[in-house]
Amino acid sequence: MSDRGPLQVFLASPSDLGRERSLVYSIIDRYNSTRRRSGERTYNLVGWENDSRGTVRRPQDQINELIASSEFMIVLFKESWGSDPASPFGYTSGTEEELFTGLLALGEIEQPLEDIWVGFVESPTPAMEISELRTQLEKRHALRYETLTDELDLERKLSDRLAGWQKTAGTKTARQIDLKPRSGRNILGAAKLRHDGESFIRLGRVDLGLEKLKTAATVGGPLEQLAYARTLGRRGLFEDALVQAERAIEVILDGSVELNSTLAGEAFVTEAGILRRKGMDLDAINRLGIILGELDGRAAAAWQVRARILDERGLAYQRQERLTEASDDFVEAYELRLKYARSLDIAQSQVNLIRLKNRERDFDAAESYATSMLETLKGTTPSDLHANAWTSIAQLKLRQGLATEAIPYALQALRLNEQTAHTSGIAKSLIVLTQCSRAAGNFEEARHYAERCVEVNNSMGNVQGAKKARWQLDQLPSEENQSRRI
Repeated sequence: MSDRGPLQVFLASPSDLGRERSLVYSIIDRYNSTRRRSGERTYNLVGWENDSRGTVRRPQDQINELIASSEFMIVLFKESWGSDPASPFGYTSGTEEELFTGLLALGEIEQPLEDIWVGFVESPTPAMEISELRTQLEKRHALRYETLTDELDLERKLSDRLAGWQKTAGTKTARQIDLKPRSGRNILGAAKLRHDGESFIRLGRVDLGLEKLKTAATVGGPLEQLAYARTLGRRGLFEDALVQAERAIEVILDGSVELNSTLAGEAFVTEAGILRRKGMDLDAINRLGIILGELDGRAAAAWQVRARILDERGLAYQRQERLTEASDDFVEAYELRLKYARSLDIAQSQVNLIRLKNRERDFDAAESYATSMLETLKGTTPSDLHANAWTSIAQLKLRQGLATEAIPYALQALRLNEQTAHTSGIAKSLIVLTQCSRAAGNFEEARHYAERCVEVNNSMGNVQGAKKARWQLDQLPSEENQSRRI
């Protein structure tokens, strides 16, 4: 592990713990220099006083971005609860917002945060909010916390925790914590419903998953509404999906969420993505360009949403046959992911580039991306990304004249899309299977897939998709001619 960068640790606390914050910095410095064993990674402590910069944005937003890039988190309380951060989510202190931002990240498998350690420094007069938080932790057994009697106790217990983190670093397990903020809003409960709903859908229990996502969107906030919108969009329920996306946007516009924030970017890119799937490519292109303009200058903090915006706009450009502009967007998204992302995120860009290079008939480049992508996805949990990847491989092999080799990939994509009721994915798999079967001379199978494809596209109101499938049907020999050939 020694050749990897330091482990990022975020330190959250109200302003009355200045001495304890300085001590935590000293404890980590001593651990790095004297207690750290050979091969272990160093710790780098980050916090609002050293790592946030002057900004016209809400200061807490910048602090929360530090949490999003940290592997571990330390939260300390003593007497003061902290000041109001002007949160759009109803948090009553900056430290409370930091704690719950961390708890949400702890439940997201794609976020790096692996553990949170909470310490209560003994005081005869803790704020009422601190006592209530401690009582919640005790009753719910929600999270590890320590009572800290003095500075030596803090050093001993934190040093032990640092040693323990070394043993688990790099092995993230998403955890859903049962805890409520002072506002009483069930933020973590809504997030758990969202995660459960998405998991049930991946496991093929689509109706149950949709019900949980619907409940999450009702009791939760923009994140849950956007998750439900994306799921409805994957099922081809575009109008219902737009309603959910617009609900999230209304919450953002009515609150204090800034338009150049990642949350606002997620909301608008979700809406634009649904418009693109409806065939409204030019509307999507214009809207996505405006969103990118709002996020200008924030590539490091907002790279994930920027990459998604570039993906969506590239796909819209591609359908408009504006391939140079599509390539520019796909390559920029790819470079962002190479710089910041995990391998699975990089695979998303590779899928887009395979399709683009395939369309340009640059098969060598497409093959190179495909080889890397398949290696990345090997052994990972199947998802929508995998179905998309297998479809892109089938399309590449079809263009290369290898229709028979393409069919197993397209079938694998179809099965996964059917399992998760990803209606637009099913339609895409069926049209590729139609094309592959026709090219391989399996006309009866091609007819079956094309007829199903017409039905699926009609169910989504996708006129262009149904027209494309009917064209494939028209190119097949009649059943009478097939019989004569036999």
